[in-house]
Amino acid sequence: MDPNAVEQVAAKRLFDNLDASAEEAGVTIVPVMGILGGLGDILADVAAREQSGIAELTIAYTIDGWIPTRGSQLTSTLQQPAKRLAFEKGGFVEIEPSQEIEEFDFGPEIGRQKVVGQYPGSEIATLPRHVSTRGDCKGQLWRR
Repeated sequence: MDPNAVEQVAAKRLFDNLDASAEEAGVTIVPVMGILGGLGDILADVAAREQSGIAELTIAYTIDGWIPTRGSQLTSTLQQPAKRLAFEKGGFVEIEPSQEIEEFDFGPEIGRQKVVGQYPGSEIATLPRHVSTRGDCKGQLWRR
């Protein structure tokens, strides 16, 4: 399995099982720092610092030229039918997987693009632990 592609449920379990011990030891648990998850988590944290009462937080990636490792491909294949995590109304819930295509506006340089609407990024498991939202967190992915 690819250590850079920690699934949502696995990332949540890390916190569920190790959070108290990590805090006691004075260390921080930061899963998925190799690609996607950790970066999105840090950027969302910085963007949200000066905000209060965020209604919804969406992480959207645009990826250009990335070739997934064999481990990432295997993890992705195994995770397709797996339930996804969502953070809704202040708590984690499991939802059925969906390949629904949505649109996301990436700004003037890239514009509106079709994205995988329920990309199972690990940020869903990490962000609600330190970014306060009144509503939902969700992930989206677009590849060109």
